[in-house]
Amino acid sequence: MITSPRTFPAICLSLSLASPGYAFNEQFLGDAPIARFNKKDIEIMLNTVTEALENEENGTEINWENPKTGNHGTVTPLNKQTRDGMDCREIDIRNFAGIFTGRAIHLMCKVGDEWKAITN
Repeated sequence: MITSPRTFPAICLSLSLASPGYAFNEQFLGDAPIARFNKKDIEIMLNTVTEALENEENGTEINWENPKTGNHGTVTPLNKQTRDGMDCREIDIRNFAGIFTGRAIHLMCKVGDEWKAITN
């Protein structure tokens, strides 16, 4: 599960996203879909990311959607690898909110029971 307070901001910055618990400058976010996501949208997206990392084959696209807002996206796990002794996967995340779209590919590694974004 992606729950670490350090993990989510790393994902958010690389997606030009912001955690609901952090102050953010909407001008910085520009046209990023996450700027329009509510807490439930983010929860659904992160649960889908965890599901993809844990259970899906490389290249399997998983859709997520919050029917209340219409915001949605896809999560596609890519390749598995080992980095510094950790199980890691790249993941392709695409998000949509109205006319706004965003895409990022992240390297996520499992640390204990949590997946964490790895930055170079």
